[in-house]
Amino acid sequence: MRKFLLLVFVFAMAMTAQAQDVLITKDGDALKVYGLELSATSVFYREGSGEDSPLVQKKKSDILMIKYSDGRREIFDEKGATSNGQQKEETASTEFTAEDKAANEAALKKWQSFPENKAKVKNKKAAYLCCVLRPNSDSRIADSNVELMFSGANMLLSWRNTINFVLSVRNKTNKTIYLDLGNTFFVKGEQSMAYYVPTANSSTSGTSTGVGVNMGAIAGAAGIGGAIGKAASGVNVSKGSSKYNTTITYSQRVIAIPPMSTKHLDAMEIRSANPKMPTSDFSGIPQQVNVGTPVNIGAAVDLAEGQVPIKFGSFLTYSFTEDIQSPRTLQAQLGVRRVIGLPGGKDLGMSTGCANGKDLTQEQLSDVLFIIKQEK
Repeated sequence: MRKFLLLVFVFAMAMTAQAQDVLITKDGDALKVYGLELSATSVFYREGSGEDSPLVQKKKSDILMIKYSDGRREIFDEKGATSNGQQKEETASTEFTAEDKAANEAALKKWQSFPENKAKVKNKKAAYLCCVLRPNSDSRIADSNVELMFSGANMLLSWRNTINFVLSVRNKTNKTIYLDLGNTFFVKGEQSMAYYVPTANSSTSGTSTGVGVNMGAIAGAAGIGGAIGKAASGVNVSKGSSKYNTTITYSQRVIAIPPMSTKHLDAMEIRSANPKMPTSDFSGIPQQVNVGTPVNIGAAVDLAEGQVPIKFGSFLTYSFTEDIQSPRTLQAQLGVRRVIGLPGGKDLGMSTGCANGKDLTQEQLSDVLFIIKQEK
Protein backbone atom coordinates (compact mmCIF):
# COMPACT_ATOMS: atom_id res chain seq x y z
CA MET A 1 0.00 0.00 0.00
CA ARG A 2 2.80 2.36 0.91
CA LYS A 3 4.53 1.56 -2.39
CA PHE A 4 1.31 2.33 -4.31
CA LEU A 5 0.85 5.69 -2.53
CA LEU A 6 4.46 6.57 -3.28
CA LEU A 7 3.93 5.84 -6.98
CA VAL A 8 0.79 8.00 -7.00
CA PHE A 9 2.70 10.86 -5.34
CA VAL A 10 5.55 10.62 -7.85
CA PHE A 11 3.08 10.58 -10.76
CA ALA A 12 1.26 13.62 -9.40
CA MET A 13 4.52 15.52 -8.97
CA ALA A 14 5.51 14.69 -12.54
CA MET A 15 2.15 15.90 -13.87
CA THR A 16 2.48 19.12 -11.85
CA ALA A 17 5.96 19.72 -13.26
CA GLN A 18 4.59 19.30 -16.78
CA ALA A 19 1.51 21.49 -16.17
CA GLN A 20 1.35 24.42 -18.55
CA ASP A 21 -0.85 27.39 -19.21
CA VAL A 22 -3.00 27.02 -22.31
CA LEU A 23 -3.79 30.02 -24.49
CA ILE A 24 -6.79 29.67 -26.81
CA THR A 25 -7.03 32.16 -29.66
CA LYS A 26 -10.18 33.34 -31.38
CA ASP A 27 -9.01 31.40 -34.43
CA GLY A 28 -9.40 28.21 -32.40
CA ASP A 29 -5.71 27.49 -31.78
CA ALA A 30 -4.84 25.99 -28.39
CA LEU A 31 -1.25 26.85 -27.47
CA LYS A 32 0.69 25.42 -24.55
CA VAL A 33 2.80 28.29 -23.31
CA TYR A 34 5.44 29.12 -20.72
CA GLY A 35 6.20 32.33 -18.83
CA LEU A 36 2.80 33.85 -19.53
CA GLU A 37 2.57 37.58 -18.78
CA LEU A 38 -0.17 40.12 -19.51
CA SER A 39 0.26 43.82 -20.19
CA ALA A 40 -2.39 46.46 -20.75
CA THR A 41 -3.11 45.38 -24.33
CA SER A 42 -0.99 42.31 -25.05
CA VAL A 43 -0.13 38.80 -23.94
CA PHE A 44 3.52 37.69 -23.86
CA TYR A 45 4.66 34.05 -23.68
CA ARG A 46 7.27 31.51 -24.75
CA GLU A 47 6.39 28.35 -26.63
CA GLY A 48 9.50 26.59 -25.30
CA SER A 49 10.43 26.06 -21.67
CA GLY A 50 13.98 27.42 -22.01
CA GLU A 51 14.85 31.06 -21.33
CA ASP A 52 16.38 31.27 -24.80
CA SER A 53 13.03 30.43 -26.42
CA PRO A 54 11.72 33.36 -28.49
CA LEU A 55 9.24 35.68 -26.78
CA VAL A 56 5.90 35.87 -28.60
CA GLN A 57 3.42 38.75 -28.36
CA LYS A 58 -0.30 38.60 -29.16
CA LYS A 59 -2.98 41.24 -28.79
CA LYS A 60 -5.54 40.63 -26.05
CA SER A 61 -8.26 41.23 -28.62
CA ASP A 62 -7.04 38.10 -30.47
CA ILE A 63 -7.33 35.89 -27.36
CA LEU A 64 -10.48 33.95 -26.44
CA MET A 65 -9.40 32.32 -23.19
CA ILE A 66 -6.46 31.48 -20.96
CA LYS A 67 -6.54 28.22 -18.98
CA TYR A 68 -3.96 28.50 -16.22
CA SER A 69 -2.08 25.49 -14.89
CA ASP A 70 -3.73 25.92 -11.47
CA GLY A 71 -7.22 25.48 -12.95
CA ARG A 72 -8.19 29.15 -13.24
CA ARG A 73 -9.72 30.46 -16.46
CA GLU A 74 -9.81 33.92 -17.95
CA ILE A 75 -12.13 34.75 -20.85
CA PHE A 76 -11.59 37.87 -22.98
CA ASP A 77 -14.11 39.89 -24.96
CA GLU A 78 -13.51 41.63 -28.29
CA LYS A 79 -11.77 44.56 -26.56
CA GLY A 80 -9.40 42.37 -24.56
CA ALA A 81 -11.23 42.75 -21.25
CA THR A 82 -11.99 39.75 -19.05
CA SER A 83 -15.48 38.28 -18.87
CA ASN A 84 -16.30 40.16 -15.65
CA GLY A 85 -15.43 43.46 -17.36
CA GLN A 86 -12.19 43.97 -15.44
CA GLN A 87 -8.73 44.13 -16.91
CA LYS A 88 -6.09 41.95 -15.31
CA GLU A 89 -4.20 45.17 -14.62
CA GLU A 90 -5.19 48.84 -14.65
CA THR A 91 -4.95 50.25 -18.16
CA ALA A 92 -5.15 53.70 -19.62
CA SER A 93 -8.50 54.68 -21.07
CA THR A 94 -8.47 55.46 -24.78
CA GLU A 95 -12.22 55.88 -25.18
CA PHE A 96 -13.12 59.26 -26.66
CA THR A 97 -16.65 60.49 -26.05
CA ALA A 98 -18.50 62.96 -28.28
CA GLU A 99 -17.67 65.69 -25.74
CA ASP A 100 -14.00 64.74 -25.85
CA LYS A 101 -13.96 64.83 -29.65
CA ALA A 102 -15.55 68.29 -29.69
CA ALA A 103 -12.96 69.58 -27.20
CA ASN A 104 -10.13 68.08 -29.28
CA GLU A 105 -11.40 69.61 -32.52
CA ALA A 106 -11.65 73.03 -30.87
CA ALA A 107 -8.12 72.73 -29.49
CA LEU A 108 -6.67 71.66 -32.86
CA LYS A 109 -8.40 74.58 -34.57
CA LYS A 110 -6.34 77.01 -32.47
CA TRP A 111 -3.18 75.72 -34.17
CA GLN A 112 -4.35 76.23 -37.75
CA SER A 113 -3.07 79.81 -37.96
CA PHE A 114 0.40 81.33 -37.57
CA PRO A 115 1.72 84.60 -36.15
CA GLU A 116 2.10 87.35 -38.72
CA ASN A 117 5.41 87.17 -40.54
CA LYS A 118 7.02 90.64 -40.59
CA ALA A 119 10.36 89.68 -42.09
CA LYS A 120 11.33 91.47 -45.30
CA VAL A 121 11.46 89.08 -48.23
CA LYS A 122 14.65 89.20 -50.28
CA ASN A 123 15.22 87.92 -53.79
CA LYS A 124 17.87 85.49 -52.58
CA LYS A 125 17.55 81.85 -51.67
CA ALA A 126 17.69 81.22 -47.91
CA ALA A 127 20.59 79.20 -46.54
CA TYR A 128 18.55 77.91 -43.60
CA LEU A 129 14.89 77.30 -42.78
CA CYS A 130 13.11 78.07 -39.54
CA CYS A 131 10.67 75.15 -39.34
CA VAL A 132 7.52 75.78 -37.32
CA LEU A 133 5.72 72.78 -35.82
CA ARG A 134 2.00 72.19 -35.46
CA PRO A 135 -0.06 69.22 -34.14
CA ASN A 136 -1.19 66.79 -36.83
CA SER A 137 -4.90 66.43 -37.44
CA ASP A 138 -5.01 62.93 -35.90
CA SER A 139 -3.55 64.15 -32.59
CA ARG A 140 -5.51 64.02 -29.36
CA ILE A 141 -4.41 67.17 -27.59
CA ALA A 142 -7.56 67.74 -25.54
CA ASP A 143 -10.54 66.03 -23.97
CA SER A 144 -13.33 67.29 -21.73
CA ASN A 145 -10.91 67.54 -18.77
CA VAL A 146 -7.47 68.52 -20.06
CA GLU A 147 -5.89 70.49 -22.90
CA LEU A 148 -2.27 70.29 -24.04
CA MET A 149 -0.38 73.36 -25.23
CA PHE A 150 3.05 73.59 -26.83
CA SER A 151 5.65 76.33 -26.93
CA GLY A 152 9.36 76.93 -27.30
CA ALA A 153 11.48 78.54 -24.58
CA ASN A 154 13.28 80.76 -27.10
CA MET A 155 13.83 84.37 -26.09
CA LEU A 156 16.19 85.01 -29.02
CA LEU A 157 16.93 82.95 -32.09
CA SER A 158 20.68 82.88 -32.68
CA TRP A 159 23.47 80.39 -33.28
CA ARG A 160 24.40 80.49 -29.61
CA ASN A 161 21.04 79.36 -28.27
CA THR A 162 19.36 76.01 -27.70
CA ILE A 163 15.89 75.44 -29.11
CA ASN A 164 13.43 73.82 -26.70
CA PHE A 165 10.01 72.20 -26.49
CA VAL A 166 7.71 73.02 -23.57
CA LEU A 167 4.58 70.98 -22.88
CA SER A 168 1.89 72.71 -20.83
CA VAL A 169 -1.12 70.96 -19.33
CA ARG A 170 -4.32 72.90 -18.60
CA ASN A 171 -6.80 71.48 -16.12
CA LYS A 172 -10.25 72.58 -17.31
CA THR A 173 -12.18 70.98 -14.43
CA ASN A 174 -13.02 72.01 -10.87
CA LYS A 175 -11.15 68.96 -9.53
CA THR A 176 -7.47 68.28 -9.01
CA ILE A 177 -5.87 66.07 -11.64
CA TYR A 178 -2.66 64.09 -11.24
CA LEU A 179 0.01 63.62 -13.90
CA ASP A 180 2.00 60.39 -14.01
CA LEU A 181 5.38 61.70 -15.20
CA GLY A 182 6.68 58.15 -15.46
CA ASN A 183 4.18 57.60 -18.27
CA THR A 184 4.39 61.08 -19.78
CA PHE A 185 6.91 61.40 -22.62
CA PHE A 186 8.54 63.80 -25.04
CA VAL A 187 9.08 62.13 -28.41
CA LYS A 188 11.86 62.99 -30.88
CA GLY A 189 11.57 60.90 -34.02
CA GLU A 190 11.39 57.33 -32.73
CA GLN A 191 12.98 58.17 -29.36
CA SER A 192 10.91 58.73 -26.21
CA MET A 193 12.07 60.44 -23.02
CA ALA A 194 10.04 60.31 -19.80
CA TYR A 195 9.52 63.52 -17.86
CA TYR A 196 10.15 61.58 -14.65
CA VAL A 197 13.82 61.15 -13.76
CA PRO A 198 14.25 59.34 -10.40
CA THR A 199 16.76 61.47 -8.51
CA ALA A 200 17.44 62.44 -4.90
CA ASN A 201 18.97 65.71 -3.66
CA SER A 202 20.45 66.06 -0.18
CA SER A 203 21.20 69.19 1.82
CA THR A 204 23.07 69.43 5.12
CA SER A 205 22.85 72.21 7.71
CA GLY A 206 24.14 72.69 11.25
CA THR A 207 27.10 73.82 13.32
CA SER A 208 30.44 72.32 14.36
CA THR A 209 32.58 71.83 17.47
CA GLY A 210 36.19 73.00 17.51
CA VAL A 211 38.98 74.91 19.25
CA GLY A 212 40.47 78.13 17.88
CA VAL A 213 43.90 79.60 18.78
CA ASN A 214 44.75 83.24 17.99
CA MET A 215 47.36 84.15 15.36
CA GLY A 216 49.78 85.70 17.84
CA ALA A 217 50.00 82.52 19.87
CA ILE A 218 50.66 80.48 16.73
CA ALA A 219 53.35 82.92 15.56
CA GLY A 220 55.06 82.87 18.94
CA ALA A 221 54.96 79.12 19.14
CA ALA A 222 56.53 78.90 15.67
CA GLY A 223 59.42 81.19 16.72
CA ILE A 224 58.42 84.09 14.51
CA GLY A 225 59.68 87.43 15.82
CA GLY A 226 58.46 90.92 15.22
CA ALA A 227 55.18 92.51 16.03
CA ILE A 228 53.16 89.36 15.61
CA GLY A 229 55.45 87.45 17.98
CA LYS A 230 55.34 90.21 20.55
CA ALA A 231 51.57 90.36 20.34
CA ALA A 232 51.38 86.74 21.43
CA SER A 233 51.38 87.44 25.15
CA GLY A 234 49.13 84.46 25.75
CA VAL A 235 47.11 81.76 24.16
CA ASN A 236 43.45 82.53 23.55
CA VAL A 237 41.23 79.54 23.05
CA SER A 238 37.66 79.66 21.69
CA LYS A 239 35.29 76.74 21.64
CA GLY A 240 32.06 76.14 19.73
CA SER A 241 29.68 73.29 19.10
CA SER A 242 27.11 72.46 16.45
CA LYS A 243 24.65 69.86 15.19
CA TYR A 244 24.08 68.70 11.62
CA ASN A 245 20.85 67.65 9.90
CA THR A 246 20.62 66.10 6.44
CA THR A 247 17.47 66.38 4.33
CA ILE A 248 16.95 64.20 1.25
CA THR A 249 14.41 65.32 -1.34
CA TYR A 250 13.23 62.81 -3.94
CA SER A 251 11.85 63.74 -7.34
CA GLN A 252 8.10 63.30 -7.71
CA ARG A 253 6.67 60.86 -10.20
CA VAL A 254 3.09 62.06 -9.67
CA ILE A 255 2.36 65.79 -9.62
CA ALA A 256 -0.93 67.57 -8.96
CA ILE A 257 -2.53 70.28 -11.09
CA PRO A 258 -5.10 72.32 -9.14
CA PRO A 259 -8.55 73.04 -10.63
CA MET A 260 -8.69 75.54 -13.49
CA SER A 261 -4.92 76.00 -13.67
CA THR A 262 -1.99 75.21 -15.96
CA LYS A 263 1.24 73.33 -15.31
CA HIS A 264 4.32 73.90 -17.50
CA LEU A 265 6.49 70.79 -17.64
CA ASP A 266 10.28 70.94 -17.89
CA ALA A 267 11.68 72.23 -21.17
CA MET A 268 13.00 69.46 -23.43
CA GLU A 269 15.87 70.27 -25.78
CA ILE A 270 15.08 69.84 -29.46
CA ARG A 271 18.63 70.69 -30.56
CA SER A 272 21.14 73.48 -30.83
CA ALA A 273 19.95 76.41 -32.94
CA ASN A 274 23.06 75.93 -35.05
CA PRO A 275 22.39 72.92 -37.31
CA LYS A 276 26.16 72.52 -37.81
CA MET A 277 26.69 71.83 -34.12
CA PRO A 278 26.66 68.17 -33.02
CA THR A 279 24.05 67.21 -30.46
CA SER A 280 24.65 65.04 -27.38
CA ASP A 281 21.82 62.72 -28.29
CA PHE A 282 19.60 61.86 -31.24
CA SER A 283 17.76 64.98 -32.38
CA GLY A 284 15.38 63.42 -34.90
CA ILE A 285 16.39 66.07 -37.44
CA PRO A 286 18.42 65.43 -40.63
CA GLN A 287 21.23 67.71 -41.80
CA GLN A 288 19.15 69.38 -44.54
CA VAL A 289 15.70 69.36 -46.10
CA ASN A 290 13.98 70.14 -49.40
CA VAL A 291 10.41 71.39 -49.08
CA GLY A 292 9.74 71.10 -52.81
CA THR A 293 10.21 74.75 -53.70
CA PRO A 294 13.10 77.20 -53.09
CA VAL A 295 12.45 79.45 -50.09
CA ASN A 296 13.90 82.97 -50.18
CA ILE A 297 15.22 84.90 -47.19
CA GLY A 298 12.33 86.23 -45.12
CA ALA A 299 9.66 84.30 -47.03
CA ALA A 300 7.12 82.16 -45.17
CA VAL A 301 5.86 79.02 -46.92
CA ASP A 302 3.04 76.88 -45.56
CA LEU A 303 3.35 73.11 -46.01
CA ALA A 304 0.91 70.23 -46.18
CA GLU A 305 0.74 67.80 -43.29
CA GLY A 306 3.49 65.20 -43.65
CA GLN A 307 5.26 67.06 -46.47
CA VAL A 308 8.46 67.08 -44.42
CA PRO A 309 9.11 63.70 -42.73
CA ILE A 310 10.22 65.13 -39.39
CA LYS A 311 8.15 64.61 -36.28
CA PHE A 312 8.07 65.45 -32.61
CA GLY A 313 5.39 64.70 -30.10
CA SER A 314 4.19 64.09 -26.58
CA PHE A 315 2.31 61.40 -24.69
CA LEU A 316 0.57 62.28 -21.42
CA THR A 317 -1.06 60.12 -18.74
CA TYR A 318 -3.32 61.63 -16.08
CA SER A 319 -5.94 60.61 -13.53
CA PHE A 320 -8.26 62.10 -10.93
CA THR A 321 -6.65 59.97 -8.19
CA GLU A 322 -3.16 60.28 -6.78
CA ASP A 323 -2.51 56.56 -7.27
CA ILE A 324 -3.42 56.96 -10.98
CA GLN A 325 -6.50 54.78 -11.00
CA SER A 326 -8.53 54.75 -14.26
CA PRO A 327 -5.84 56.71 -16.12
CA ARG A 328 -6.54 58.62 -19.32
CA THR A 329 -4.07 59.47 -22.07
CA LEU A 330 -3.54 62.22 -24.65
CA GLN A 331 -1.13 61.88 -27.52
CA ALA A 332 0.13 64.55 -29.90
CA GLN A 333 2.33 64.33 -32.95
CA LEU A 334 3.77 67.57 -34.29
CA GLY A 335 5.00 68.06 -37.83
CA VAL A 336 6.52 70.89 -39.88
CA ARG A 337 3.70 73.08 -41.25
CA ARG A 338 5.53 76.35 -42.06
CA VAL A 339 9.09 77.33 -43.00
CA ILE A 340 10.63 80.81 -42.89
CA GLY A 341 13.77 81.49 -44.91
CA LEU A 342 16.86 82.53 -42.94
CA PRO A 343 20.20 83.78 -44.26
CA GLY A 344 23.52 82.17 -43.46
CA GLY A 345 26.16 83.71 -41.27
CA LYS A 346 27.47 83.53 -37.76
CA ASP A 347 24.31 84.77 -36.10
CA LEU A 348 21.53 83.80 -38.51
CA GLY A 349 21.83 87.09 -40.38
CA MET A 350 21.43 89.30 -37.35
CA SER A 351 22.26 92.32 -39.49
CA THR A 352 19.12 91.70 -41.55
CA GLY A 353 16.90 91.57 -38.48
CA CYS A 354 15.32 88.36 -39.79
CA ALA A 355 16.07 86.28 -36.71
CA ASN A 356 17.11 88.55 -33.88
CA GLY A 357 13.60 89.43 -32.72
CA LYS A 358 13.33 92.54 -34.86
CA ASP A 359 11.32 91.02 -37.69
CA LEU A 360 10.39 87.70 -36.05
CA THR A 361 7.87 88.66 -33.40
CA GLN A 362 8.08 87.39 -29.83
CA GLU A 363 5.04 85.27 -30.61
CA GLN A 364 7.01 83.62 -33.41
CA LEU A 365 10.06 83.15 -31.21
CA SER A 366 7.88 81.49 -28.58
CA ASP A 367 6.56 78.98 -31.12
CA VAL A 368 7.78 75.38 -31.39
CA LEU A 369 10.47 75.44 -34.06
CA PHE A 370 13.93 74.31 -35.10
CA ILE A 371 16.57 75.39 -37.63
CA ILE A 372 17.68 73.23 -40.57
CA LYS A 373 19.80 73.79 -43.66
CA GLN A 374 17.88 74.23 -46.91
CA GLU A 375 18.94 71.67 -49.51
CA LYS A 376 20.65 73.27 -52.50
